[in-house]
Amino acid sequence: MHLSDHSLSQLDKAYVQALDEARLRGLSLRLLDDLKEARERLRQNPTNSSRPPSSRALWDRPSAGDERDADETEDEASLSVENGEVPEKSGAADTTTTTHPQDPPESPETPALEDPSPKTAKPKRNPGKPLGAPGFGRTQILKAHETQHHHPLTCEACVRAFLDDAPSVAYAGFQSVDLVWGHPEQQGLLLHVTDHRLYETGGACGHQTHARVGEESVDDPTLDAVRLSEWRLVGPGLATLIVALREAAAAAAPLEKELIQAVVDSDWLHADETSWPQGAEVLWLWVFTRATVTLFAVGKRRRDVLDRILSGFTSWLMSDGWPSYRHLPQRLRCWVHLTRKAQAFGHQVQNAFDTLIGTIHGARDGPPVDLRRLHANLLAQLHAACVRLLGHWQAKTRALALSGRGDR
Repeated sequence: MHLSDHSLSQLDKAYVQALDEARLRGLSLRLLDDLKEARERLRQNPTNSSRPPSSRALWDRPSAGDERDADETEDEASLSVENGEVPEKSGAADTTTTTHPQDPPESPETPALEDPSPKTAKPKRNPGKPLGAPGFGRTQILKAHETQHHHPLTCEACVRAFLDDAPSVAYAGFQSVDLVWGHPEQQGLLLHVTDHRLYETGGACGHQTHARVGEESVDDPTLDAVRLSEWRLVGPGLATLIVALREAAAAAAPLEKELIQAVVDSDWLHADETSWPQGAEVLWLWVFTRATVTLFAVGKRRRDVLDRILSGFTSWLMSDGWPSYRHLPQRLRCWVHLTRKAQAFGHQVQNAFDTLIGTIHGARDGPPVDLRRLHANLLAQLHAACVRLLGHWQAKTRALALSGRGDR
């Protein structure tokens, strides 16, 4: 944007008519550029930019009946898995109409677990901090080592350069904290605090222009790739980390194969994935971690990505219920995902999970025990309850039922 909100608010009919032809043409071109950029921003939405789904207009959002739980979608995808091919999970809402049949009667030969009753749904809380809630910021009072004054160089309206003695008034300021090397009297890394003062300057045309933060040049040849806005709150020394991270990524590229091999060779591995939008394309950030190595990968949420990374992996894997993991022979389900869904099943299922978790923790310190045989009856009850509650009206209950049906 060429003109700030402060500058735009000063433009009126009298000011525009007072400009000569050349200044008026220049102002018109800058206004045209700003208008095009504003229209471009208005056209942005979650499908063509990195804007979150919550930024949609109310009339563009899916209805409450169309929204589906992410974990439920993970488990329901397993019902359509054929020949080892897993459909990719998308963020689109399910528009099919779903009926909620009554739960079938309990089987007399199968001990029944608690069936949750419908509860009044709590209203969803809007994202973000409530209006009027106190904010949080830096409370320390830092003593500044130096003060820098920032003046605008030209008028945003008529583009005339300001004279050195043009009247200016400070209108805002901030502090930046930087890391600097010490000196013989005080060695090591030191904090260097700078007070920044931003000034408003008036021009011959009568327009008042604010110094705008983050648009000056960085006077350091080692930081050519860093914009001023990236370091204005921390200083150019810490901003060097931005450049260092980019160079480290390029230097570590040849190590990618070794990192993947270290992950494949591990005897215990954790895996998870989360959405990673890139413009209009929805990708996924995969993370594979062991005791000494963590590998990140960005790609589609499909089994071929997993097979390409974990080719030859035969050890234990801890994961959630996404069907892409289910072909691995030694897989453990994440208790956090399971217990979160079990809250809708009732206390009896949660108590069963607590029993299994406690048994697993106890088995770590004791002699080897066949836990599956030891708790065969409890596992059979859990599985029967999951089968019985398939298609339940409650999303969390249905998600756990699908999960328990697929993992035995």
